[in-house]
Amino acid sequence: GNEFDPLKANMADTGIGHPSAVGCFPGGASPYGCLDMAGNVWEWTSTKWAGYPYNAQDGREDMSPFVQALRATSARLEGLTWKIAESAMKNAEEADAAALEYLMILGYLVLAHMWAWMARVSADALAAGSTETEFYTAKIETARFYFQRVLPRIESLALCVEAGGASITSIPQNHFAA
Repeated sequence: GNEFDPLKANMADTGIGHPSAVGCFPGGASPYGCLDMAGNVWEWTSTKWAGYPYNAQDGREDMSPFVQALRATSARLEGLTWKIAESAMKNAEEADAAALEYLMILGYLVLAHMWAWMARVSADALAAGSTETEFYTAKIETARFYFQRVLPRIESLALCVEAGGASITSIPQNHFAA
C-alpha cells in the first residue's frame, strides 16, 4: 500500500535496532503471503568459505582488492535496499521506479562475485603450479578489468535510485498511450 506502517517490517522507524526473527511482522505479508521481503538484515559474504571460527589469516582474505570492492558494493546495495524499502512503504510506486537500476546493480554485483571467485580459483591454481599459466593469468586480468572498468558503473545507477521516482511517476499515464 501507500501508507507507511513501521509495524510491518524491521526498519529504522520500527526502532528495534537489531535483526528480528522471521515472521515477527505478519501484518507486512505480501498479497502472496510472503513475509520479511523488506527490512531486517542483509548479509553478503565476500570471502572464501573456510569454516568457523573466522580467521583472517587463513588465506580467505588474500584477494583483498576484490574483497574490498565487493564489500563496498555490497554496502552500497544494502543502503539502497533500505532506501527503496522505506520509500516504498510510504509510496508503493517508489519500488517500481527504482526496480530497473536496482536489479542492474544487483546483476553487476553478482558478476563481480563470480569474477572474484574465478580470480581466486585461478590464483590458487597458479600457486599450486598449474602449467596453464596463460589461461589462469587471463582470468585474473579479466577480473581486474571488470572491477576497475565495469563495476564502478553501479554508482551512476545508484544515483538514479537515490533520485527517487518523482520524475517517473509524475508523468501522466495518458502520455504513454499509443
